[in-house]
Amino acid sequence: MFKLLFSIIISFCAINVESSDLGTTGLIDTPTARMLNDGDFKASLSFQKIANIYNSTYQVTPWLETTFRYTIFNPDNPVRNSTHIDGRNDRSYAAKIKLFNEGKYLPQVALGIQDILGTGAWNGEYIVASKQINQFDFSIGLGWGRLAERDSFGNPFGLVNDHFKERGSGGESRGGETRFSSFFTGKNVGLFGGFSY
Repeated sequence: MFKLLFSIIISFCAINVESSDLGTTGLIDTPTARMLNDGDFKASLSFQKIANIYNSTYQVTPWLETTFRYTIFNPDNPVRNSTHIDGRNDRSYAAKIKLFNEGKYLPQVALGIQDILGTGAWNGEYIVASKQINQFDFSIGLGWGRLAERDSFGNPFGLVNDHFKERGSGGESRGGETRFSSFFTGKNVGLFGGFSY
């Protein structure tokens, strides 16, 4: 019995999957272009002062990673006010699509949406590239919505159509609805990145 239990623990420790706080494969609060193996399933928890986040992520195909997320905002001191995010329990659904595999010189590239269905509390879209160099795995990306809160520079899609310059806000009235009209919109785009060793 001890050998079986030990083998199970070792097999879980051997899995090298990095999960962001929002459940997608990533680093802390940002996504990377990395994916799980085809058919893999993972569950993760993130407990912070601002929110407790429960995630389940499934690699549907080699190029599509999906995440169902349940969030309890301000779990230590909930405020029961329908116009304020505190005290809100939020369900959301995310997806990440691999656009290009990593090559000898080129990075792996993925495109994702953090909150396809939900109130929009975690709304954000991104395109991210990841490249492994020796033992380091570097990622850099462009983000819209919550990933653009630092206002790095103007939205390049705004040059194509003025619609992309304005972003609608999320809210409880949008729960369970898609936000297609707000994807990749907003005055500014944020730059994010990180690395793992």
